[in-house]
Amino acid sequence: MVDGVRRGWVKKFRTLEEAEGDLWVMEPDQSYYRRVLSLLDAFPRNPSPRGIFKYQTLEEAQRERERWSRG
Repeated sequence: MVDGVRRGWVKKFRTLEEAEGDLWVMEPDQSYYRRVLSLLDAFPRNPSPRGIFKYQTLEEAQRERERWSRG
């Protein structure tokens, strides 16, 4: 648990009604926002720029990809 946020991918429910009740949060609190941010942190940002690029060689393309991944 980090900052009160449990890091996990699976939430288990005993009944369908219990699962349906967990779909919507009408009055979010701080713990809700922490959970949402932790989910966003779980997915990597796409460091590559948008668009189509042409390269003369495979090596040139790989060098550019390395540069993007380093930020």
